[in-house]
Amino acid sequence: MKKILSTKTFTLTVMIYCFTVMIFTQFANAQVIEDALRFVNTNTAPTARIGALGHSYFGFSDDASAILTNPAGLTLIPASELSFGVQNNQNTISTKFLTNTAEETKGSTHISNVQFVMPIFEPNYTPNAKLGFSYSVDNDFVANTRYSGFNTQNTFIAQQAAAGKNWVKRTGLADNWGIVLVKDNMQQDGRITETGRLHNLAFGFGIDADETFSLGATLMLKTGTYNYSKLYIETDAKNLHTTYPFGDITSLTVRDNLTQKLFGISGVVGFQVKIDEMLRLGFAVKFPTLLNCDEEFWANYVAIFDDNSRGNDATSGEQDYSIGTPYEFSFGLSGNVAGLSYSLAASYQDVSTTYFDVPFEKYDDWEDVKRWNSLIDAMKRELGGQFTLGVGLEYKIPDNPWYVRGGYTMITSPYTNKDFGGIKNIIGGGVGILLTRNLIFDASFSYSFHTEQRANYGDMDMPSLFSSYEATYTPKSFMFGFRYRFW
Repeated sequence: MKKILSTKTFTLTVMIYCFTVMIFTQFANAQVIEDALRFVNTNTAPTARIGALGHSYFGFSDDASAILTNPAGLTLIPASELSFGVQNNQNTISTKFLTNTAEETKGSTHISNVQFVMPIFEPNYTPNAKLGFSYSVDNDFVANTRYSGFNTQNTFIAQQAAAGKNWVKRTGLADNWGIVLVKDNMQQDGRITETGRLHNLAFGFGIDADETFSLGATLMLKTGTYNYSKLYIETDAKNLHTTYPFGDITSLTVRDNLTQKLFGISGVVGFQVKIDEMLRLGFAVKFPTLLNCDEEFWANYVAIFDDNSRGNDATSGEQDYSIGTPYEFSFGLSGNVAGLSYSLAASYQDVSTTYFDVPFEKYDDWEDVKRWNSLIDAMKRELGGQFTLGVGLEYKIPDNPWYVRGGYTMITSPYTNKDFGGIKNIIGGGVGILLTRNLIFDASFSYSFHTEQRANYGDMDMPSLFSSYEATYTPKSFMFGFRYRFW
């Protein structure tokens, strides 16, 4: 390891897994559900049909996307199938910090999926078996967050000094004993920019054991990048801090950057049971994703004083480690009544079993090792079980090429303290048009919403130096795609 990881940048990495990492931060940036579960849950739908049906699609799992959910459903495809799709996300984040509100929307467009399924044997050959390939986007990390307010209670400078961070001394904001004068009454402005995607390459297989029972398996390879940038400024907007030295501040500017390169492997096994012509049951187990993370980081601190003098400090480094996500167990039921197809699905995972494989031998500072161990213990203590529930409907209009479909998904908080994370609700709707006997065009719109508390800096162990803001997430997703079946 070229340089020991700074406490601040260390937390920027690990806080994407657990809100409780705030207790270790130098420049805390506690994330909400999308970030905390960055590598546990996906935040995009691979196809327009799934975009409309949401989690309830698991109960159907009857087209090429079954590779991703329950590969046993591949045998329901009557012939070879090719699919392609595009997605546009509009990620809106609204914040409430002190008495101020702010809102940022960031859009991104990408190819959401390319999938192909083909029979292994000749048509009408027994057993019926299918082989499939899928490319999809697991997570779209693109987002902007902004917050601003005048804080009369505490400052980032005072919090960092209390935590014993040396940059406060090096920039001239604290004396040799770490005592600061700028403890309150500062304008605080933060802006966070996130980019990157996690891509999924999957190879699936499904086979009918008999007329009522099928099973399948999928191997998944994941690769991608995550980029994080934070600009944070504290300003003496009312010129209240004029004591020289250490207190005659004009502004403090902190720039924080993190880049992660990701590669991992996972898998799914499942089966489906056909009860009768109108009812089908499915069950699947998604194995933990074993994800390797190579990251680089840097941070820069610039203090400007009333006489226009400056104090500077910077840190940078790199590290690597591995992450293991939880097992996920899924169950689904689908049927058809009077031409209306319905599906119910539920999944469960114990998020507290997320773990880190850390090369401790690379750390020269025992304090860094203790921080990792404390984080792992905190995750086990603060995280718990998470349920994902979905219900969906799909209707083929008689004597008409149109399908209409819709779904509702609810994702419970993974935290034992529900104040850290709220329930995430997703509503979707869409249509399908049978353009020819072989070609279907699908389009969908989905909308989700939830509210979380995010840390500006500090931790609840020192509430007088803790600062947070409320963030409300209302992302919207537009998708379209084509499915072609080779009859």
